[in-house]
Amino acid sequence: MKLSVVMPAQNEEGSVGTTVEGVVAALEREEIDYEVVVVDDDSEDSTGKVVEAIGASNPRVLPPPARRRLGLRLRLPFHARRPGPRLP
Repeated sequence: MKLSVVMPAQNEEGSVGTTVEGVVAALEREEIDYEVVVVDDDSEDSTGKVVEAIGASNPRVLPPPARRRLGLRLRLPFHARRPGPRLP
């Protein structure tokens, strides 16, 4: 089974890298099949670029979706995730 971790972020360039890397380390330590989706809520800083840099070296960390309306951003992680079983 694969675990999809969805993390909201807004103006978190100073902490999002450490947070994502910590989540990834914990999941890998426990040998959990995973993907991490960070939803960047129109950050005015480099939050998205930090996540993209992590995703460039780890394909399980999906880049933030392009800026869109709030409702779509809230639903997008469920469309961006890779196919597989979903928890009820």
